[in-house]
Amino acid sequence: MGRVRKKLGMLRHTKLAYDPNLNYAYMCKKLYGENKFLCVAEKMSINAHVHFQGVTDLTTREYDDLFTELTCEHYLKRDNKKARPVRHVRAGDVDELGFQYMCKESPPNILARNQFSDEDIQALHEASEEHVQELKCGLKRKLHELDPEPTPQDLHKKYRLEGLAYYEASDKMPPPNFQKLVLWAMYTSPGASRATKEYVSERI
Repeated sequence: MGRVRKKLGMLRHTKLAYDPNLNYAYMCKKLYGENKFLCVAEKMSINAHVHFQGVTDLTTREYDDLFTELTCEHYLKRDNKKARPVRHVRAGDVDELGFQYMCKESPPNILARNQFSDEDIQALHEASEEHVQELKCGLKRKLHELDPEPTPQDLHKKYRLEGLAYYEASDKMPPPNFQKLVLWAMYTSPGASRATKEYVSERI
């Protein structure tokens, strides 16, 4: 009698440039079966891409090979500037918070899902928005703890570098308005000089 293969139940996350010719619901069924999964498109106006996350019963090698097979035409479009390699997140680095991160846009552009109700998606979106606001407030507090610099230019450089380090430590990409957040933190910093406020007013 053959050996029965144990179900793995591994959580995987993959990112791919958006291609309207791909059947995302079919792909998710092949990759995740009847397990929990979510597939979301982001930034459709610029740099459109798709996030896949779900629980798979495939091994790491099987999952990666199957994903390549399902996207081979997209993957090999050398004449398509938007086509880029599939980016797999290491299985050990994926957690449930990925679902929350995927629902940050308002409203989330859901391409496929399983075991997620409308209420679940809304709750994930609200949690994502709350987390973004917490990060922004944390950034402001972090920057306001720094020692002042002699010139607005030096302070701006210091705030930018420390701000990037803050998001790196949080394992998050800085938001699109990162530069404005830095400038506003300068403007509202305790004891901000008139020169600093004028510097910010010319750039924000």
